[in-house]
Amino acid sequence: LALLVAQKDGGPGLVPLTFGATGAALAALALAAPSLLASPKRLWMKLGLVLGLVMTPIVMGVVYVTTFLPIGLIMRARGHDPLRRRRKPAGESYWIAKDPPGPDPATMVNQF
Repeated sequence: LALLVAQKDGGPGLVPLTFGATGAALAALALAAPSLLASPKRLWMKLGLVLGLVMTPIVMGVVYVTTFLPIGLIMRARGHDPLRRRRKPAGESYWIAKDPPGPDPATMVNQF
């Protein structure tokens, strides 16, 4: 993929060729002597762990602020209460009657 990136004159630039050559050298080394890549792998995994610990809260915060927060504010402004958390006046029941009332209890006897 890196070799497909082209410069103005139409040929591949120095950066894609460098990345391609480095990747090919690492692939050859991994096939020839995989034990030599053990310590770079450990360092790479530690870097990935640190990046994950830093980036995950940032990405999740951006998703929350750009998605869930506006939806919640719009729903609250319109008075929509999907969880029915509003208090009812004293004496009113919180029971939600189903219509139709549900399956016949006889159908629950032999489930399998």
